[in-house]
Amino acid sequence: MRVQLKRGIVNIAILKRLESRPSYGYEIMADISRFIDMPESTLYTILNRLESKGYLTDFTRQNHGRLRKYYKITRAGIRRLAAFKQECGEMQHLINYILGENDDS
Repeated sequence: MRVQLKRGIVNIAILKRLESRPSYGYEIMADISRFIDMPESTLYTILNRLESKGYLTDFTRQNHGRLRKYYKITRAGIRRLAAFKQECGEMQHLINYILGENDDS
């Protein structure tokens, strides 16, 4: 998979993961690693990038006696996720055409 496409998909996967509830890095990594092999350092780079774009915010919370940094999706992140879903729907029609599959919808 091309690097740019892979990076974009991973960004969206992280936003999707945080759509349901805030989470911390290790937990996000455990969920995402079911789908893609990615170093933990890459995850934190992506989280920082998403935060700098305004798609995420972070906060700290005590968990079992230690502070843990949690990430939460923002309204801008939710809008980005929705836009991606729209783009995927449009792209699916083109992919079906390229693959020779009928798409009467």
